[in-house]
Amino acid sequence: MPKQGEIDYLRNIGPEGITHSVNKPFSDALCGRYLMEIGAIMTLLPPPPARLLDLGCGTGWTSLFFARRSFDVVGQDIAPDAIEYACSQKKHQKIRNLEFIVSDYEDLSFKEEFDCAVFFDSLTPC
Repeated sequence: MPKQGEIDYLRNIGPEGITHSVNKPFSDALCGRYLMEIGAIMTLLPPPPARLLDLGCGTGWTSLFFARRSFDVVGQDIAPDAIEYACSQKKHQKIRNLEFIVSDYEDLSFKEEFDCAVFFDSLTPC
């Protein structure tokens, strides 16, 4: 998907799609699979409180999971409106070890600030 498509994704999926996206993984028919996959990923990560970069975090459900597991998380996404929803969820859940940034992952300037990086459930098929 071209970058503008990624930026416009939430606007294109409408209110029902946004509600689904904000409430993932529990709003998804594949919830069990998502939970198993994220659980498997957690077994591969260094132990908390490792610093984790969550690339393409969208509305932040994976970032919130990692932060609740005690990782120090930075969630990144190219879509400003997705990050707004993610920040709202962070505030609602009162998570402190999490920050969100709007950025193209190809333009990140981080150099060795993280112990691990995850790119999960980030790309939509064309």
